[in-house]
Formats: sequence, C-alpha cells, structure tokens
Amino acid sequence: MDLFLRPWEVDISRRTSPDSPLPVQVPEASPKGHYTQLVVQPLGWYDEPLSVVLTGDEAPSRGERLFVGLQNARLYNGTERIEPRGELALAESA
Repeated sequence: MDLFLRPWEVDISRRTSPDSPLPVQVPEASPKGHYTQLVVQPLGWYDEPLSVVLTGDEAPSRGERLFVGLQNARLYNGTERIEPRGELALAESA
C-alpha cells in the first residue's frame, strides 16, 4: 500500500500535542534546496518507513524524534474516498 499525504494534511512537530500525537524517528534527512527529503520510521503505530518532503528553514536532523498528526488526512482507494467512521455515521443517520 502506498500512502501519499499532502503537506497541508499533516502536522509535524518536535513536541507531542493533540494535533501531533504519533512518534517517528528520522533515520535520513537530505537537504534538497528549498525543501528537505526525510525518511521517518513510525514508532509503534506503523511498520514501514514513510517518505516526507518538508519545507521551511528548521529541517530536522538525522536521529531526531518528531511527532506527526494525520487528523486532516484524506484516504482513497483508487479514486474513491474512504470516509472516516464518524462522517459515515452522520451520513447514514441523515
């Protein structure tokens, strides 16, 4: 399964918070000009490493621990959007 998240759908922070609760470790960080290409390894919530493109001046270092949040992520199966369970329940009761 491939997972692609647009930058505005993901929160990344150096501290845990309600918006960024999922811990990741940064095994690779490669500056690429105006962005940094990261490989992050989820810690305890997903087995495979994730590739992340991060813009901004404060790029994380190799070995650093970050926290991510996916509250704004949208999931698709092909071109069909997979709705969160809460939205499905509201749609079914309407």
